[in-house]
Amino acid sequence: MSEHILKLLRFFKRDEAELRQTSTAEVAYTVAELLEQQEGEEFVNANLLISAGRKFRITGHHSLDAVVESWLTKRQSFRRLDVASLFLAGYWGENRPIQEALAERIAEQLPRCEGDANALPSMLVALCPVPRTAASEATKLLVRKVLLSYAMRAAELKLERGTVQLMNEAVS
Repeated sequence: MSEHILKLLRFFKRDEAELRQTSTAEVAYTVAELLEQQEGEEFVNANLLISAGRKFRITGHHSLDAVVESWLTKRQSFRRLDVASLFLAGYWGENRPIQEALAERIAEQLPRCEGDANALPSMLVALCPVPRTAASEATKLLVRKVLLSYAMRAAELKLERGTVQLMNEAVS
């Protein structure tokens, strides 16, 4: 295992109290490093990305949307949309403010990603928490419409049952 991966694993093994005390700058750097590392892997580790996002959300690091958006903007690809979306799926949570432009950007990119078996479901799962966040009603409505549209096309797009279930829960 590379030193880079070992370093990231040590970072994520910190307990919640220690992560709460970790500086925003260190967390932002680690998130950017994690996204880069996962982009380069043969297989994206969805569990790692979702868990990392969740861990940073519950430890009070609330400005990481900007890090993800910046990383995504540098070089857009299906792979980057997949990686970023998996992190956001764990990071965006109930009653939390989100970077609405990022959610809208993901929603706008969905049609372009319909042929990508990895990016499309990751992006849809990332959008599922948005209707329960502190986003504006306009953003919540946009995301609900998008999720409903994709839920209705689930068979055509060969979406997994779990993804469809999350989308249906998000729009109900």
